[in-house]
Amino acid sequence: MATQIVSITYDSTQTAATVANRMLKPAAQSREYAEALTVEATSLGGGTRRGTVTASLETGDATKASATVALGGANIAAGDTIQIGPVTLSWEVAPANQDEVAFVNTASTDGDALAAAVNAHTVLATMVSAASDGAGVVTISAAIPGNIGRHVLVRVETNPGAMVLSAATLGGVTSAVEAAPRTYTYGM
Repeated sequence: MATQIVSITYDSTQTAATVANRMLKPAAQSREYAEALTVEATSLGGGTRRGTVTASLETGDATKASATVALGGANIAAGDTIQIGPVTLSWEVAPANQDEVAFVNTASTDGDALAAAVNAHTVLATMVSAASDGAGVVTISAAIPGNIGRHVLVRVETNPGAMVLSAATLGGVTSAVEAAPRTYTYGM
């Protein structure tokens, strides 16, 4: 099995709402999405839209990339953060939105809260899942198999030792991605 990974980055005149209205279709409308994608590719290639397309090819390992976050309990402080893909989660005493994790300052409770926050997050839940072992270790796994599921994990902590990451990226995948993704620029 092979997976082609394609991303389109638009110029600043294309807001997320504009692109979503033009491109995103309900899951049951696969034909309509394919038609919208065809129009989008034609518009980029023909110069009526500006953007950059990056494409790479995955060879097809069925393993889901994963990494662990071991929480240091008493070292965790309100305001400590962890970045998973494009989202930064912050431990807070009184979480006010989905980017904030309930802070209690015990490894097991903070680990459970991190796993729950990841799994309930509208963006993260489409990319990864999280499981707490109940003792302060959270395993974060890609939602889909192969290298396409690798996401960068970054920790920013107030107190050293608050978190220990098993790796800087999700790992454990043995398949290969074409050595260098190819980038195509249109109208820029």
